[in-house]
Amino acid sequence: MNEEHGRPEIQVTYLNTNEEVKFHAEWGWNLQQVWDAAYTELEETKKQGDLFKSASGTDLTPYLNKTVREVFDAKIVHPLRFEIRSATGGAR
Repeated sequence: MNEEHGRPEIQVTYLNTNEEVKFHAEWGWNLQQVWDAAYTELEETKKQGDLFKSASGTDLTPYLNKTVREVFDAKIVHPLRFEIRSATGGAR
């Protein structure tokens, strides 16, 4: 895993456009903060019906209050790759 000053690298793919961003987060951020940061990095706004998922397809809605460290250690998201899937379409 790529870390910068102890901060994990996060990779997010926005499936509506297939745009991918990478940025460094804090281990203590919860997944809601990661999701919000991804929209900022993508220069997109959240749309009703958007879902935050692991790259393997796990719906992360029940885990949005969990920290990056918690979901990584529990292998809910391992590696730290995510997808934003919209109700309006996407690659999958």
